[in-house]
Amino acid sequence: MRCSCCGNEIREDEKYCDKCGQNNEGYVERKPIEKVEIYHQQPNNSSYSQPQTTYQQTNIYQQTTYQVTKPESGVTTAAKVFLVIGTIIMALSTYLIGLAWCIPMTIHYFNKIKNGQAIGTGFKVCTLLFVSLLSGILMLCDKDH
Repeated sequence: MRCSCCGNEIREDEKYCDKCGQNNEGYVERKPIEKVEIYHQQPNNSSYSQPQTTYQQTNIYQQTTYQVTKPESGVTTAAKVFLVIGTIIMALSTYLIGLAWCIPMTIHYFNKIKNGQAIGTGFKVCTLLFVSLLSGILMLCDKDH
């Protein structure tokens, strides 16, 4: 049997390829189904070409990726709450002008948390300075993000 990734020859009972490390469990190699006689008529001649062999390609198992997310910490939840409160207070105190930067920062923070991505220290400091002192401090203290 050959590796599904690099084509290296491997034994039937091996699960991983020695050359590239590809997991070949469940991989089915392409094998000829049967010899099928296919004839193509030549344009200027009444003779036919040689028979060809047809192959069937069997599908490899589909890989499904699941994203495992852990529950939010209390610090993250509190930072979200104070971020929303800070956005509302900023909107009321600056006659809606503060929403120009508060809403995009709030959406950015929520998306980063949802996708499990790291949040930069610069963003946390900007939140502390321009949106909400409490949410910025909580973000800086949050060890998960």
